[in-house]
Amino acid sequence: MNQPDPERLERLFREGLRRLPDREAPGTLEARVFAAIEQRAATPAWRRSYTHWPRSLRYAFILLLTVGTAALFALGRSDVPARVVGEMALRFSSIAFLQSIGTTLAGTVDAVLGAIPPGWVLGATTLLVGSYALVLGLGAAAYRTFFKHGSFFRPISQ
Repeated sequence: MNQPDPERLERLFREGLRRLPDREAPGTLEARVFAAIEQRAATPAWRRSYTHWPRSLRYAFILLLTVGTAALFALGRSDVPARVVGEMALRFSSIAFLQSIGTTLAGTVDAVLGAIPPGWVLGATTLLVGSYALVLGLGAAAYRTFFKHGSFFRPISQ
């Protein structure tokens, strides 16, 4: 069975596509596109994705997250949260119930994690990191093999 010449097929497709007439755009397309552009421009920065925020707002957001994280760590190392929850538990029985569940759960997690030998944790971490590296390597090799050398999808040259 003869294989068709890819360059000849590409040339035939390109010539066939060039012979096709241009399609007319709908009359309302331009108005709809401009309306969508104006609507996006009118959207406030805080409603857009993070990459579209002004640089000063991004820096302020990162600073706020950093300060909030530092405050949570500082509160976690002090007895202030325990006292506040303890005082609230005296007034609300549901908070006392949730506090007992949280204390029991934290104790159980601590006991289970404390029973796992450190060698197993190191082995599991090594296995996970190695698996991740293997998947990345296989993906890069597949990309180089199939796409970079053009054996599967060759872009149409102009």
